[in-house]
Amino acid sequence: MEDNPHDPNAVALWLEVKKFLKAERYHLGYVPASRAKYLAPKLRAGVKVSVTVTDVTGGTKEKPTRGVNVVIRY
Repeated sequence: MEDNPHDPNAVALWLEVKKFLKAERYHLGYVPASRAKYLAPKLRAGVKVSVTVTDVTGGTKEKPTRGVNVVIRY
């Protein structure tokens, strides 16, 4: 996200779920900055990537916020 004043290499992860004729989008989070600095230039250059969710984390009393672990391949 080049227009992000905090980090021009920020990469957000979104999940799009298509239901009938409508699509709903869910924000999953951000790629860590240490990885995004390598990924963002590839995305800007049009390189196609695949993202696989490997784990859903959290959602417990001790850790109520949910998160995901992903593998990104290009």
